[in-house]
Amino acid sequence: MKEICRLIKKFTPFTWVFIFFISFASLGGAYWRVFIHPYIWLDSGKIFAASLQIRSPQEGMLTELTAEPGEKIDKGVLLFSMENTRLAEKQHKTKLLLADLHKELLMYKNQSEEAMQNYLSDLGVKPQHEVDQHLQTMQAAQLKINQIQAQTQALLEEEHHLLQHEAQLSTASPCEAIVLKLQKAAKDLVQADEPIVTVLDLSSCWIEAKAPEKTLHLLQLGQEVDIYLAAYPNQSWKGSISWIGPATVSQLEGSSLSSGQEMIPIKISAAKENFPSKPGLSATIRIKKYN
Repeated sequence: MKEICRLIKKFTPFTWVFIFFISFASLGGAYWRVFIHPYIWLDSGKIFAASLQIRSPQEGMLTELTAEPGEKIDKGVLLFSMENTRLAEKQHKTKLLLADLHKELLMYKNQSEEAMQNYLSDLGVKPQHEVDQHLQTMQAAQLKINQIQAQTQALLEEEHHLLQHEAQLSTASPCEAIVLKLQKAAKDLVQADEPIVTVLDLSSCWIEAKAPEKTLHLLQLGQEVDIYLAAYPNQSWKGSISWIGPATVSQLEGSSLSSGQEMIPIKISAAKENFPSKPGLSATIRIKKYN
């Protein structure tokens, strides 16, 4: 023990610096091997979302467009309303026919009441054939009244059907989304199944990244990953590899060969819970080499 103490006393400041450097390098190497080396780090990640075209349910004219490009909307928010011109024309004709039938009905009712009054006043006073004419007029009027009431009932049922059909002409967003583009404007005539609004479906986001070719043998579908977003530096999310694509075209200038530097595109599905659905954000992916 005394010899060790005597030896330590002989150490110069340079010797202590050298010992400290060796110790620090050893600790750094151990940290690298235990905490960093087992992982593949990909800094090329970016959040993407599927684009979705909202189409016209049938032909007609757009009466209202409520969304603007770049706007974030919730599921169920009204996107556009439209009027089916053929239905509108049918509804207009039905209303006109109902109005005409109503006028005609009042006319025959008045005619029947007048014939009834004449019948009662002429009964026993005027010749029987004149009294019978009042009865015939009443019967004819009642027949027309019955016909008009049947026609009116049929038109009312048709009008109710048309109104129910018209209620389906307002279209809401099927998901939480960001409006990308409006293909049409208010007052435009559109055909059935024609695109009206294009949105980004925030309910189906994923991350795309590129991995070096030399790491391909370490990647597999379903492999768990850790996701880090630059916009949220103190958080991380779990995900898994959902797709491994073919090698991309080499980005090395002046060379048709990549010398093993080709990049492999991969897609990563993030756990939906609390994951920020914001397309365009950059992401860093950590993949453990060995499960």
